[in-house]
Amino acid sequence: MVEKKVSAEIYELDAARARRDLVDVDPRNFVNVGAYLAAVREAAGVSVEAVSNQTHIKAQFIEAIESLDRKRLPAKPFAVGFAKSYAEALGLDGGAVADRFRIEAGYESSAAAAPDHHDDAKSDAARSRPTGLAQADVSAPDRVELSLLSVVAILAFVIWCALAVTRPGSGDGLGAAAPATPINANYDARAYDATVGRPPAPPELVETQILDRVDPVFPPRCVAGAMPVETVTVAFTVRVDGRVVSERVESASNPCFERAALSAIRQWSYRPRTIDGTPQAAFDQRATLTFRKPE
Repeated sequence: MVEKKVSAEIYELDAARARRDLVDVDPRNFVNVGAYLAAVREAAGVSVEAVSNQTHIKAQFIEAIESLDRKRLPAKPFAVGFAKSYAEALGLDGGAVADRFRIEAGYESSAAAAPDHHDDAKSDAARSRPTGLAQADVSAPDRVELSLLSVVAILAFVIWCALAVTRPGSGDGLGAAAPATPINANYDARAYDATVGRPPAPPELVETQILDRVDPVFPPRCVAGAMPVETVTVAFTVRVDGRVVSERVESASNPCFERAALSAIRQWSYRPRTIDGTPQAAFDQRATLTFRKPE
């Protein structure tokens, strides 16, 4: 019976992955790769348990990848491998997801660490050399080069002065004065400001505005033991098309109302944030939903 359940869930994941191909989930709309993976999974209608059964990755590790919680993950090679396998199970580019996961989860790559060892080796070699010999090797050529540059600069200055005195021009012997710049009748002060590098005007930012808000439904199963008023604060991201994604509960006066709050906020729609008229994703948006106990 267990094998049949696993096979059914694997089939469910394969079918859901095919459905996901029809869903537009843009990774640029998410604050990190974990939130992106969670959104792809939810858009495909796949549960964490189904992914766990097909990839043989524990459900707690999949949840830790989605939240980028390194404390709940095993060592770096296993964690990065799990992220790659998870992405490939959803039909994504496993290598690209693993690279982004390695950076955003804070794992140090071997390529980045190599220059540090090289620099340390050079520093150790420099410290092992005798102090007096090192100073003699470096300072002597520097002094010679500085002296030659000084002589060349002085000679160039003398030649320039001689040419300036002998050049025909005004009575002061320094050459003719430069002609005055003619006044341009079509002078545009705004164009001049642009040429001298005046800072551009700040971008025009318009924050998100809610268009359609669905009130949460008071769950009948939560009536017992509920206070007259219960609240749930939800954090989420507004995509460039105004849809709500990556919703998560930040705080709740009663955990029984969390599922109803998330279900309601998924149906909200927004006018997206714009910068100079261009829609942008808005991360870390928050809303507090209120539940009033029926009398």
